[in-house]
Amino acid sequence: MSLDAVAAWAGIFLCLSQSAMLSGLNLACFSVRT
Repeated sequence: MSLDAVAAWAGIFLCLSQSAMLSGLNLACFSVRT
């Protein structure tokens, strides 16, 4: 794998993990409120 491919996969993984963390935080906030 070239460095560009590794950088692309790292960026995709970071975006996915960040969106997953945000949705998890939103779920936690909603479950605490109800």
